[in-house]
Amino acid sequence: MSKQHKTEMLTNKTSSPDLQQMQPQETYLSYYDCTVTVEDMRSLKNDWLTDNIIGFWQEYLEHEHIARHKECSVVLMRPSMVLLMSSFRNQGPSLLAISTTQLTPPDVTHLIDGPLANLKNATHIFLPVNDNEDYTRPEGGTHWSLLIVGLKDRVAFHYDSLNSCNVQTAKVIHRVLERILQIEIAFTDLVDTPQQDNGFDCGVHVCWAMRYLLTRRLLVAEREKRVSMNLGGKHCRAGKIRKEIYGIAEQLRKMARDRSTSPGSKSSEPPRIGSEIGAH
Repeated sequence: MSKQHKTEMLTNKTSSPDLQQMQPQETYLSYYDCTVTVEDMRSLKNDWLTDNIIGFWQEYLEHEHIARHKECSVVLMRPSMVLLMSSFRNQGPSLLAISTTQLTPPDVTHLIDGPLANLKNATHIFLPVNDNEDYTRPEGGTHWSLLIVGLKDRVAFHYDSLNSCNVQTAKVIHRVLERILQIEIAFTDLVDTPQQDNGFDCGVHVCWAMRYLLTRRLLVAEREKRVSMNLGGKHCRAGKIRKEIYGIAEQLRKMARDRSTSPGSKSSEPPRIGSEIGAH
């Protein structure tokens, strides 16, 4: 993935002055359960998106869209948890061959009563898939794709912007999810998914697909009605999406700073938006 490739989405006009002066690991914004660093923000310029940016986008979708639909039971699973699930790939083909009627290993079943307890009442699960093979290195891997699971229909759709190169990893995650939930789920790789035209926009395609399928399909569908989850014929304008995510984070940072400081004063705390909002 070339970091020298230039896009038209970010110019000096949209680049935050304080971002240029900050250190890579410095916190740019804390947004609910996600911390975005300066390095994460810089990845939005023309690089492979970090886990934190995808996690931030999920937080944003949850609080700005899903929260407005109280009847909605869509779970946006964070990259770190999906990575943990994909670590079971080390079991190789045997994992894909195991029937859900067999006993589920304890190291999988306990997840439904712990970090994955929110899956019990979910109707849909969105999982950003990464080809990272080392779960001890969260920022590893070279490609993102998206897996969406409909629990009522028991179907899973895989969206890959690079010729289905993540399909095996997606199948492992799908298989682990079957074992966690103790149900069988039909897997489909959607080969007509819009394709990226470079080597580093995969994460942007995932962010675009998550929002499109969430806000234009699931959240606007009539209750109990079937909805098409196909993206064939659609187009992802990656540069525009990068610019939009960057701008949203920048706006939220400004909002957080305005709320946390008195006129004429400066706060040493990183800008934060979260549970404390109602107190101001």
